[in-house]
Amino acid sequence: MKTAHVKVDEESYFIKSDPIISVLIYIVSIVASFFSVWAGGVFLLAGIVWHAIAYLRLSRKVTAGLPKADKSR
Repeated sequence: MKTAHVKVDEESYFIKSDPIISVLIYIVSIVASFFSVWAGGVFLLAGIVWHAIAYLRLSRKVTAGLPKADKSR
């Protein structure tokens, strides 16, 4: 029971911190692009991947809380 509670807390923490992490990745991408276009591009792609993961995590959390649709009608 306690393990499930810890897992929920971890998911909530990551969902809350997703915007901060993505902004930091994009800032690092901008700074890195002054020194190396390749490094800036890698961090830009990392930001895009992070957005996709964060979106999937949030949508899974939101849809899990929605009531199930009654398909018998």
